[in-house]
Amino acid sequence: MTAPIVVDCHSHVFNAEDLPIDGFIKRLSPVPAFLTGFLSWPLDKLTAWVAENGGNEIQDLLNRLQGLEAVATVVAAEVTTDAEMEQRLVAAWPFPSAPPGLEMPGSAEDALAAQIRRATPEQLAELETWRAEWLSGTPVEEGVFDAAKALAGGITAAAKRYGAALNRICQPRHLVAAELAGTYPSVHLFAPALVDFEYTARDKPATIVQTQIAAHSLVAKLAAAGELPGRPDVRLHPMVGYCPYREVANSELRDWDVNAPTVNGYVPFADPQTATDADRYTPQLKFDPARARPLSRPTGPWRASRLHLDEVHRAIDLVRHAVELGGFAGVKVYPPSGFLPIGNVWRFGEVRGRRLDAALRTLYAYCEAQQVPILTHASHSNGFDDGYDDFAAPTGWALVLEDYPELRICFGHFGHMQGIGNDAAQPSADSWAERFVALIDKYPHVYADVGCSKFPVDAGYRTRYLEVLSAILNEPDSDVQSKRRRRLMFGTDFWLNALTPNHRQFLDVFRDEIERHFGDDARDEFMGGNALRFLGLRGEDDTPDSGNLNRQRLIDFYGGNPVPDWF
Repeated sequence: MTAPIVVDCHSHVFNAEDLPIDGFIKRLSPVPAFLTGFLSWPLDKLTAWVAENGGNEIQDLLNRLQGLEAVATVVAAEVTTDAEMEQRLVAAWPFPSAPPGLEMPGSAEDALAAQIRRATPEQLAELETWRAEWLSGTPVEEGVFDAAKALAGGITAAAKRYGAALNRICQPRHLVAAELAGTYPSVHLFAPALVDFEYTARDKPATIVQTQIAAHSLVAKLAAAGELPGRPDVRLHPMVGYCPYREVANSELRDWDVNAPTVNGYVPFADPQTATDADRYTPQLKFDPARARPLSRPTGPWRASRLHLDEVHRAIDLVRHAVELGGFAGVKVYPPSGFLPIGNVWRFGEVRGRRLDAALRTLYAYCEAQQVPILTHASHSNGFDDGYDDFAAPTGWALVLEDYPELRICFGHFGHMQGIGNDAAQPSADSWAERFVALIDKYPHVYADVGCSKFPVDAGYRTRYLEVLSAILNEPDSDVQSKRRRRLMFGTDFWLNALTPNHRQFLDVFRDEIERHFGDDARDEFMGGNALRFLGLRGEDDTPDSGNLNRQRLIDFYGGNPVPDWF
């Protein structure tokens, strides 16, 4: 009997140079906010020192694909183990200069202890919540001054864990991908997601987005050729990041006077030089491939060709190049970085809101017409500003799906336990998971994943989450139950899940618990079958969906190389 296909539909293999590290850690780290600057500033400097340049890796990957000598990289020479990165991290303190207002006397422990002693009661409460989940030791609220040094030592240990993770992402992207594949050796297909935070994180990545897309496309090509180190059997098809602020800044939306009586000059898809009135933006505009502006196609032999995106600036054009030519399986959007899925006028006012909505409707129109899957961050977390956590809520996506009912959407993280209430076995109507399920029940291509859950590492959380899943997946109506069990997907959120303990057991724990509580069929669907349908590789009858445009594009990307049987 053939083993079921396993798919990780939510992971990341980006390099440190793909991220605005200082802004990223300040906004996305679980470390209490008043201490993130202590970590983010030196880590930003450290990763900038050792991370692999995108342009270098592009040439390295092209050489590898052609059997030429690989380019010597700084990473290979200077960073080889987590222990070495930890030594660099510890040696980084104290820096000759520090962020404004942050004293860093003596050792890292001394500096952190000083920060803790200056903390407000509210900050200490935040620190205690974090300590209870991440550290063991004396609670902060009792004897804070005596405990500060010991607690600081524990935080420094956590910082070392960050250092180990950052060692991982200072490696070339294809080696990060190889580590992902080696960490979860039973996975056949990964769909690692890129992000585009340049316009929202108040910090810029060292490698521009255009270069990131070209580099990750070549990582996908290396895997397609069966040459990913250590895992010749695995395949990677990434998700390209989409930022509506980039689209606004690099298109006619930038100058759109939303209050003027004139027609909006925004041309989302056609050549602006030859566009007709029918090509101009309206909320009802559909993507017409026959009217779409041409893409810059790679030239030359398959192993020597690459995407050239230096002159591509619009966010929707970057998406089109990645999806249509670069082997990308879909798009990643991140509302908590600074936008609602739709309806931004409510939060940002008429001008900014209507511009953002136009940029987002452009994406949805394209993805619906071309059967491009969308992965969205869908947990109440990681907001880049006050209140931005709420932007990931089901409310906005309900409005999107009303206008674009054929969209393929995956709600990443499935809302976790947000709004569940006191009885996990009977989730509250405010539960994000319940509200996402209502959209799954209503629309034909809506899915969810469990990426970066505390499920594998926290027994109490696991018990409560299984009660939630039981309430959802054991629906008495057999048709509803079957549909729901075919929509929930496995995802790790690697490398972010590697910041938590025991991330290597993530797959095994989820697989075994789903099997134990819901049976073999539900396990197989959860671990891979559902993702194959979400990505368009299989139809609802579980046979290859030969008419799906996404499947056709991915097969074309292989350039005549053997396509995996599970396609």
